[in-house]
Amino acid sequence: MNWILFAFIAPILWAGCNVIDKFLLTKYFKNPFDYQLWIVIMDIPLVLFLLFFFSISFNYPAFILGIILGIMDVTALFIYSKAMLVEEASRVVSLSYIQALFVLPMAYVFFGEILKTHNYLGVILLTIGAILISFKGMKGEKRIISPALKFVLILAFLWASMNVLEKYTLGFIEYLSLIMWLVIGHMIGGFPLFLIKKIRRSIYIKIKNMNWVILIFSILTVGLGYSALYFYLIAMDIGVLSLTVGISLISPFVVFLITTTISLFFPKIIKEKIDRSNISLKFIAICLIFVGAWLIMT
Repeated sequence: MNWILFAFIAPILWAGCNVIDKFLLTKYFKNPFDYQLWIVIMDIPLVLFLLFFFSISFNYPAFILGIILGIMDVTALFIYSKAMLVEEASRVVSLSYIQALFVLPMAYVFFGEILKTHNYLGVILLTIGAILISFKGMKGEKRIISPALKFVLILAFLWASMNVLEKYTLGFIEYLSLIMWLVIGHMIGGFPLFLIKKIRRSIYIKIKNMNWVILIFSILTVGLGYSALYFYLIAMDIGVLSLTVGISLISPFVVFLITTTISLFFPKIIKEKIDRSNISLKFIAICLIFVGAWLIMT
């Protein structure tokens, strides 16, 4: 199968994951600690599946780096959950693509990459797009900036750091083994939450009262997330890295389309502002972020 197809599948799956996360966080868990602990619990079957049915590499230092990536991912997902609780999914996902701003200096320092003029143009477009999509209009005399902006800036830095480390680690290990060690690192990073009595009690009550709809959506979001990572790593492994990253930038468009559709027909599930001014502003901002990130990665 052509690697380009894998590169297109990954962001579509991630978009579905983003929308489900928004639903689970706002409608059921309502707490990033509880949700993070629940995701850690959901990781256990995946680890057992990979250990029993696949040959996992214990290459050093790759497996250590994979665990480190998983621990970083716990922090990133916690911040992502905080952002999702205070902002619309389409804004959070779109803002997260400003990670390209952090990739620029990192790529220069660690890989000696020197940019061309169109790459710097991409930085400018990304910055404008991020400012636009975080702008929520006027309230009296004040301009309202998205409360998620501070969370997403940290999130973008973490994801950029992870991208650089993933690129380095893939030089030592194949992608399925990397996912395995990343999941283990994710479990290790999330384990301290079990030690906090208040969180442990809260998640116990939520699991005890959980209905089948929440359980199915939880399984689905974990499955979509790791499947997206799997296809993304395949595309990076057998294809062109810059094009793989560029193709992944369709994710904000997919999230935008899904959340807008749900808001129109099923507002009780996910509700985003869909008046003409907000739709127009977000669409323009997403286009700028998409083009800017693509210019940086090409």
